[in-house]
Amino acid sequence: MKESDNVIFRGVAVYCGLSTFFVGAWFVGGIYRNEQFLWVGDEYAYRLARHGQVDAIWTIGLYIVFYSIPFISTFLILWKCWMTAKILATRKKELIITITFISVWALLSFLFLFPSCAAFIRNIPDTWNGWLFIIWFVITALTIAVIFSEFKEKYK
Repeated sequence: MKESDNVIFRGVAVYCGLSTFFVGAWFVGGIYRNEQFLWVGDEYAYRLARHGQVDAIWTIGLYIVFYSIPFISTFLILWKCWMTAKILATRKKELIITITFISVWALLSFLFLFPSCAAFIRNIPDTWNGWLFIIWFVITALTIAVIFSEFKEKYK
């Protein structure tokens, strides 16, 4: 990787880390506690009626950051892991398509599975509270690890 690419990668990684730490934790907690909506359109209408246009537009910006977290995090992790000279020399286009596909899968699985998982977890006894999120995270991490190992073995 060139030095300029490395600087861009680090800048995007810092953005992703900070947004995950602040916006991600804030929104996941708010959505889990039913303090805000998962979908930006519902939250926009609520904020517009309650606080006005400026707050509603600010909320759209925060939701853009929130929605980008699963995609950008997955993309950066896989890009850094698969960045080898041999793969880049032979299969750069295939690598970008694969990483983008997995990143979109992570985003869509979060958007479509999070509401039902949060509703299910809210309704189970306190002893299980949080374990299903941990199990979902482990399964997702293992899925990515299997895909990563298969890709690495294929293009050694």
